[in-house]
Amino acid sequence: MEGCSVITASYGIGEEQMGSIAIIGPTRMDYRKVVSLLDVMSSDLSRELSRILHGHHG
Repeated sequence: MEGCSVITASYGIGEEQMGSIAIIGPTRMDYRKVVSLLDVMSSDLSRELSRILHGHHG
């Protein structure tokens, strides 16, 4: 893992954390893009979990 960085984001329902996702990449990766991507992914996962567990459609 030398020369690599790990960036993580949590997802969940409301204030309850359900899990985490991570991206492992080179230390010199574009952190702004990676953090942006993780924000979108964690938001989407949270929304879908809420929809599935609470029976919301659409």
